[in-house]
Amino acid sequence: MRTLYLLKEEFRSIFEKIDCREKATKFLSAWILKTQYAGNKYLSKFLATLNNWWDEILDYFIENTTNGFVEGLNGAIRNITRADFGYRNFVNFKL
Repeated sequence: MRTLYLLKEEFRSIFEKIDCREKATKFLSAWILKTQYAGNKYLSKFLATLNNWWDEILDYFIENTTNGFVEGLNGAIRNITRADFGYRNFVNFKL
């Protein structure tokens, strides 16, 4: 359990302290090796996701921005749409 906590904190510090894509690549690659050595099945799933989104994740280190705001806005719109399902026309939906 302690190992997982330390890996999580190290992962977080990479995103908080590194501001260069090249350095991030090196640190994240080292972190991945440590994580693979831990042998946790949940971390294995996370590593697969990390691998699938590798370039997009590394793009964070260029501007240090995420699309969290847009994702939150999309979620709010989806919730409104679900709540208002059944209106017969857009005017009523808009109201």
